[in-house]
Amino acid sequence: MDTFWKDLEAAAEARDADALTELMRAAAHDGGNGEPLGIRYDAARSARNNVDKYAEN
Repeated sequence: MDTFWKDLEAAAEARDADALTELMRAAAHDGGNGEPLGIRYDAARSARNNVDKYAEN
């Protein structure tokens, strides 16, 4: 079962930068499960960037 989106949501809510980085790495090597190429990577990168912005403030 594909849990990418649930994992992404949980990591983003927890502001877990390491987990988000791992999701980015996995997404870069994943076929996207039928989704447009790069959508998972972009979503994980966006969440990771938000964690960085939150940490700066």
